[in-house]
Amino acid sequence: MNLSTTKQVRKENFKGREKAVYICPSVMWGARERTVLRDALISKSNGLDPYIYCLKDSSLDVAARENNINVIHHYGKIQTRFFKWYKLFGLGKIVRADNIAYVHCYHLNFIWPLSFFLGSRPEIPLFFTTHKEITKKYTEFYHKTLTSRVDQFFVSSKGLISNLLVHLDIPMRKIKVLGLGKKDQEIQKSEIAKVKKDISFDKDIKIIGSYISSHHKNPDSVVPLIYATMGYNQKFQDEQKVRLVLISDKNWNQVFVYQELIRFIKDLGSENDVIFYSGVGLSAFQKSLDVWVSAETIENLEDHAVDALLQGVPMLAPRTSSSKDLLETWGEVGLTYKGGDARDLRDQLSLILAKKKKYSRQITKIIEDMAIQNQMSTYQESLAETYRKFFTARQRVIRSRRSKEAPKGP
Repeated sequence: MNLSTTKQVRKENFKGREKAVYICPSVMWGARERTVLRDALISKSNGLDPYIYCLKDSSLDVAARENNINVIHHYGKIQTRFFKWYKLFGLGKIVRADNIAYVHCYHLNFIWPLSFFLGSRPEIPLFFTTHKEITKKYTEFYHKTLTSRVDQFFVSSKGLISNLLVHLDIPMRKIKVLGLGKKDQEIQKSEIAKVKKDISFDKDIKIIGSYISSHHKNPDSVVPLIYATMGYNQKFQDEQKVRLVLISDKNWNQVFVYQELIRFIKDLGSENDVIFYSGVGLSAFQKSLDVWVSAETIENLEDHAVDALLQGVPMLAPRTSSSKDLLETWGEVGLTYKGGDARDLRDQLSLILAKKKKYSRQITKIIEDMAIQNQMSTYQESLAETYRKFFTARQRVIRSRRSKEAPKGP
């Protein structure tokens, strides 16, 4: 069976409904937005026509258009309180169209109006993915009425399950752990050589790396990394020093916080401690590091921390339920630090560097299993099967209702 025939068979599973809608109005470019793009591409590979509902000129908008995925722009503010839902009626018309196979939401504020709009279209499945902990409880009767419309809640790690159970009061059967869906990355030796040459690697200097999104607007989450680097070099000045190398998804002149960070580093006199780097892919960059450090973000666990582990590099991440779950699952492959605490970050960094061989040995032991658990093929099959399962189930219920409502013969 050739590829076009396979796509046609998969498309027929959705009985002529060829569109899938992905909801994520966001200015960021993090794990959530990368997941939206990946999921849309999976639907596209299965013969459907995905549409991403996003903010105009956002990183997600640009990435979608680069991958030839249709976009629908959200205009105005993200007002999702009940009395503002009338402003989203345009979205309601989109998701209730006759040719929609399913709707997948990644923004908690939008799951409420979507559940309401789709109340009149019971044949369309609704899915929700979250990458961060929910801090407010949504357990009132009207919340439960709306969350009951969601067919499946997806999380990337087991650490988020208890958070959903407590804050949304949903049954365990509605939660599914998908992993991160990582592709195997082929890295050229020339790329690694380029990184080492550009950063002027010195055997007496340990290199720690971190990622800053181009849309990142708050430098406060990056400041602890800079303080920790400077503090480490001051405390251990007679031993090996460290250098913090930052990378972004765009040229640094296009990064929102770049100029502010430059001024901050200059005021501290830490120009030799921090480098802003670009020019190679993330995988080659991470492969060249001693330690990967995740800055604090709204996400429970940065997906690039797992990328680093898959490149054999120990990770240091903010202490959250997902990062603790990762260490409980895979052992001593890194450490966690209290978000925003530069001193704790410095101390945890010193522990990793002091026993780096131990962490590297543990990563070597588990890297194959971790890759299998997070590989793209497993993720793709699980997601596509869940889409099909709930679409089929809802179609079956609709047929049953129509059969019961049909007039009986004489």
